[in-house]
Amino acid sequence: MIYAIQGNLDAAIAEFEQGLAVDTNPVTRQRAQEYLEDLKSQRAAGSEGK
Repeated sequence: MIYAIQGNLDAAIAEFEQGLAVDTNPVTRQRAQEYLEDLKSQRAAGSEGK
């Protein structure tokens, strides 16, 4: 999450994807998946503005 605060969305996305690969808790997994989708949307929106 620190990466997202610093504006490094690619690193944040990679970290969340790695976490999801090992997370077995369905509640935290769902939250992380939702946040990951938000990060990907932010990255897509940022690349459209360039």
